[in-house]
Amino acid sequence: MKAEVLKQANSACKNTLMETLHIEIVDFGDNFLIAKMPVTPRVHQPMVFYTEEQL
Repeated sequence: MKAEVLKQANSACKNTLMETLHIEIVDFGDNFLIAKMPVTPRVHQPMVFYTEEQL
């Protein structure tokens, strides 16, 4: 049953930013959701931004 829900959830992401970024929902529970996204040059942020605490 969980596999079917995951399949439906991922199917609902067609033609969305989640599909564009290749984000896939891999697990969920009563109070959590886990997704994975590959980090490739396509989505990598080349500029680094620091908060004041990090400087």
